[in-house]
Amino acid sequence: MEVHFVRTGEKRYGVTVIRKDQPAVERNSCPGYDPFIPHDLMHLIVEMELGLNRGIFGQLANGGNAGSFVPAGDSPRENTRLRKRTKKRGDKLLRQGHDECLLSEHASYICMYEWFARSKDPKLRKRASEMASHIKSFRGTLPRSEANALNEDVITRVCARLDDFSARWSAVRIGESVTVEWPESLPHAR
Repeated sequence: MEVHFVRTGEKRYGVTVIRKDQPAVERNSCPGYDPFIPHDLMHLIVEMELGLNRGIFGQLANGGNAGSFVPAGDSPRENTRLRKRTKKRGDKLLRQGHDECLLSEHASYICMYEWFARSKDPKLRKRASEMASHIKSFRGTLPRSEANALNEDVITRVCARLDDFSARWSAVRIGESVTVEWPESLPHAR
């Protein structure tokens, strides 16, 4: 599966997902634009490194819609048919993936903080210092299984990938994209 993060405007981005043996889906206006790393790209990296087969992008790879993606294309009639078919499968995958989606959300927040805190960029380190007290409190509320999943090795791998993708994303102009390949099987699958 190919995931394209497209810069659609000054402070906007969208995501298009090209899937093998499944119709392409997209989300044209995504929340969480950031000049350093879009929110959904953060999720993708975290889910890959944690091996989440039923997180947002695992659901998309398995033919779902992750609750917010719609068929890509120009034919309204075909899109309506695909939307109905994808919704049924998507609803089932959403139920099955609830816990992994929650882990993805929590892990993305913590990894964002860690990436900011470890950055050489003073702007990102400042953002980390503004988050520090909340992160400490937030980490204290995590279930043990989530805390254990977010070990130092995982956080280090996520931060390294964020460095790479942030450099690529920061160079993207409006209308351009960054593409990430979702693997057929995740190396650290849960």
